[in-house]
Amino acid sequence: MFSWSSIFLFLAWLAKVSGEEKYEVLSRGAVEQIKILLKEDLIKGTMNIGAYDGLSGVVYVLSNLAKIWKDDSLLSWIDLILIQIEKVITKDEYLDLIGGSAGCILVMLGHNQISKNKKALSISQIYK
Repeated sequence: MFSWSSIFLFLAWLAKVSGEEKYEVLSRGAVEQIKILLKEDLIKGTMNIGAYDGLSGVVYVLSNLAKIWKDDSLLSWIDLILIQIEKVITKDEYLDLIGGSAGCILVMLGHNQISKNKKALSISQIYK
């Protein structure tokens, strides 16, 4: 489901550009499913942190959705994800863009730029 989250971002943009509410309804419904899965995965602590196949990819999507929908409640979900990422980023064995810390760092920089989130900035500088 997390690797599909970019589709939900696409649907949100499609709704905004086209004015078709049905796409936003689909996107919002999918985000609710992501929240359910996130709860489970954050408790287990088994997700990787990559931009395309991990927690930072969800941060990217939620950050952009919060901006599109003007919905700050999504930022609280991001804060929960950042806590988990901060715990595991130095243990990352993938180190690449897709599943590892390289992609995570890029997303953290982008999220900080959108939201001025200090934790995201701190995470992006972890390998300094």
